[in-house]
Amino acid sequence: MVLSVLIIEDNRKQREYIENVVNDYIALKDYNMEVVLSTDNPEDLLDYAKAHPKQNKLYILDVHLRQYDINGITLAQQVRAYDAFGKFVFVTAHAELSHLVFKYHIEALDYILKGDASSVAQQIQDCLEVTYKRCLNASKEQEYFQIKSSGSTLKIPVDDIVSFESCISTNKKLILNTVHDRFEFRGTLKEIAKKSSSFCHCHKAYVINTKNIKSITRLSAATGAAEMINGAVIPVNKASIVPLKKLVMAQT
Repeated sequence: MVLSVLIIEDNRKQREYIENVVNDYIALKDYNMEVVLSTDNPEDLLDYAKAHPKQNKLYILDVHLRQYDINGITLAQQVRAYDAFGKFVFVTAHAELSHLVFKYHIEALDYILKGDASSVAQQIQDCLEVTYKRCLNASKEQEYFQIKSSGSTLKIPVDDIVSFESCISTNKKLILNTVHDRFEFRGTLKEIAKKSSSFCHCHKAYVINTKNIKSITRLSAATGAAEMINGAVIPVNKASIVPLKKLVMAQT
């Protein structure tokens, strides 16, 4: 489990101060946490949120972004469209804007007023501690799928798995696909389908993770296709089309 920290602050000195507070705390606690983005540009933050939807993220946002036609609270609302579980901390000199956090249903972890540097640092550290422990507890409950690949035993979060497919070139070998990786290992799709309630043996050559379906399309009376979050289009047999359609509709 890694906690990614993103900082947006348009004052360079204040941004560097917050970044130093976070990095010093990470070094002190030796936590599996890192600052992945420190910027004054809202677009950078949105781009990162879109590109990494499944990371555990803590956003530390300045509310008053003078150089841009957006404030930190509105930005957080836009980020929420791509990151349903990220945590937000607002650092600002404008106490009068705190009501917007509730108006836009941001679910902020804290609203820190700029002023005494040591107080700001302590509040940021408290937020880091709370967020990290919550993520750690959540990861302990996470479901994993274990395989042996290239001589190593790998534990892959089930939520990261997109699909399994038969390896045409080698009998009794399967390919596990995540959004960014693929692994070959020995097994059968029939066995794989029993490993998690999220897995569906939708075709003789495929098992898919129903959590990671974007859409289901009926191609004919007997065939369909599942578009997955990594862009792959996987054939679906007749028996699976309707159940998968209902499942996708229930998840949206």
